[in-house]
Parts: sequence; structure tokens; C-alpha cells
Amino acid sequence: MGLDGLDIATWLITPADLQEAVCGTSSILDTPLRKLFRVVSDDELLGCQPLQDALWKVLDRMESTKKAQLLMFVTGTERPPLPGTEVLRIEMPFFAPVSYTHLTLPTKRIV
Repeated sequence: MGLDGLDIATWLITPADLQEAVCGTSSILDTPLRKLFRVVSDDELLGCQPLQDALWKVLDRMESTKKAQLLMFVTGTERPPLPGTEVLRIEMPFFAPVSYTHLTLPTKRIV
């Protein structure tokens, strides 16, 4: 019994398949960002549906060059990951309460 009747070449991964598996695909024109990542939102953001809707509205309408820039910022490369292989954690922006009474500028004293 041997491998004489089998076409081993059809079992092998091609260089292009390996590159896609390791580096992701180079085209992101048709792939929404929420499908590329496993999106995890913090509890505060989940409680604010209008902000979530606005965020995804902006992200879904991004041009390819802007998506590539966002990917570079988030992942370190402009190439998108294979769908579902990376986690994107989205957190509610932090706003510290500010009392404006202490923000008045001191007046210059002339002696």
C-alpha cells in the first residue's frame, strides 16, 4: 500500500493560502469591520445604544484608505485579519467630571 494512487499536490497548501492564513487578505473593500473582528464592548457602551449605533454607522461607511489606517492603528498592519481571528475591544470614552470654577485664569497683578 502506498501513495501511488493519490494526488498529494491537491492536499498541499499553496503559498497564497499560507500568506492569507498568516497575514490576512489584502482587500478590505467588501468586508465590514464588525465581521473582521470578534467585537467586545464594555458594559457602559452596551448600555448606550445611540453611541453604539453612531460608532458603527461611521465605521461601516469608512472609505478603504481610512479602514486601512484604522487597521494599522488597531493591529499594526493595514492587512485585515482573517474574519473572527482577532478581538476588537470597544470601551465607552472616559469623561472626568470637571468643575469650571477652578479653571479661571489668574489675573496679572501689577505691583
